Amino acid sequence: MPPVHLRNYVKCFWSCENSANEVLPPVYKSMADGNAEIVFSTNGSFKEYYNYSGYLLPQHTNHRTLTIGKCLGLFGIRLYPYALEPLLRVASTELVNEVHSLSPLIHQDLIDQVSEAKDTKERVEKVSQYLTRKLMIYKTSTIEHVIHHLIETEGQASIAELQNITGLSERQFERKFKSVIGFTPKHYSRIIRFQHTKKKFIARPRVSFADLAYQSNYADQSHFIREFKEFSGMSVTDYFNLVNKPESEEARVIKKLLLGKDEVNRQPELIKRA
Repeated sequence: MPPVHLRNYVKCFWSCENSANEVLPPVYKSMADGNAEIVFSTNGSFKEYYNYSGYLLPQHTNHRTLTIGKCLGLFGIRLYPYALEPLLRVASTELVNEVHSLSPLIHQDLIDQVSEAKDTKERVEKVSQYLTRKLMIYKTSTIEHVIHHLIETEGQASIAELQNITGLSERQFERKFKSVIGFTPKHYSRIIRFQHTKKKFIARPRVSFADLAYQSNYADQSHFIREFKEFSGMSVTDYFNLVNKPESEEARVIKKLLLGKDEVNRQPELIKRA
């Protein structure tokens, strides 16, 4: 978990490193996500980003398949999406749905410090100091409250309910939300709902597709199946088979990354600052 004063912006820090004798799966599937991540390469990366010292994966609605080499050493910062603009001084609408090299976006001194740090604890300290200098001069905006409410309601809050949080008119709210997040409120809500449904799927693999659709407020099972394919690039059945094969390395990595990360990602209450 990040220091208390950064929890409005940072969900968690994470690291992913394989041991010397560990056999890695050939690919990792990146799916639609409503949060952003800054990822540093500490000892190997995905082959697609091998030449990057690190990369930014902003909130995205698309999916991609990444190739894993023999070594994988990554250190990540999982951010709420509204943190990107004050941190990078770039509008979210210019970042979403693309992977960006860190070098033009983050000061090289920080990249070097993370690369040279002896362990994860030191990396967290260095990055926390950097984020504190960059982020703490900004005041909490109403869009932050909207995002936290959407996460707490698993993407099922109505647009009118979200608009009421801000006190803005419908048009002003739509415009403000898209300028900060990069997507319309409706589209972003769909991504959040998909992510929460996927977590339910992993945590309770025996639940039926119809029950999942009902619990997540999809119109029907067909709607759920179509949206899952759109955001994941896989059919629900293929994903179910993947994460529930005991002998599957892919299943082990997926559960470790998603369920393990979710344990530290339990939503902190939005911290109110004077």
